[in-house]
Amino acid sequence: MNPYSFSLLFFSFCTFFISILIWLKRQDFIGKFYFFFSQFAVIWAFGFAVMISSDVSYQTALFCARFLNASAIFLTATWFHFTLIYTGRTQYYKKTLALIYLLAIGVNIFSYTKWFIPEMKPLLGFKHYLIPGPLFHFFPFFYFTVVPFGFMQLFRKMKELNIEERIQLKGFAIATGSAFSGGALTFLPCYGILVPPYVLFL
Repeated sequence: MNPYSFSLLFFSFCTFFISILIWLKRQDFIGKFYFFFSQFAVIWAFGFAVMISSDVSYQTALFCARFLNASAIFLTATWFHFTLIYTGRTQYYKKTLALIYLLAIGVNIFSYTKWFIPEMKPLLGFKHYLIPGPLFHFFPFFYFTVVPFGFMQLFRKMKELNIEERIQLKGFAIATGSAFSGGALTFLPCYGILVPPYVLFL
């Protein structure tokens, strides 16, 4: 197991147990939906850890690549949904949210085909790294549009909070933003930008 795989497994397990803690401590819809949203992050990190491990077969790595990215599409959608629930703006963005989920479901229908991820190749010292298919190109666009839109909702909410709540929300935004930044840079090797994904350690 390489250090990247270890850090992703660590992140996966910690995220799972933290989401349980939040669900138990906050018995409302926000706490429950945060748990639901977090499970897609758990799956993404666990799948990525297996995919880049040198101990797995080609077919296992290919399956994990498709599985983790299918999960990450819903991670993106549920992140935006969570921010709307937290900020109380779900009704205002109801049509936008429905469109986002519709797009996520549409891409997921083809997520286990060659149209999404056709093959794996060695990259950056990893035995297996995904090569994008025609439909995969939608995913980075989706990710870099929807995720920042969710953070925009949080920043707007900050203006309505008192100082203590604002500090708490800033801390949450920084922690979550670090995780999303680490995930974002994993797109670069897919497009021939061979930057080692050091940000995964965040």
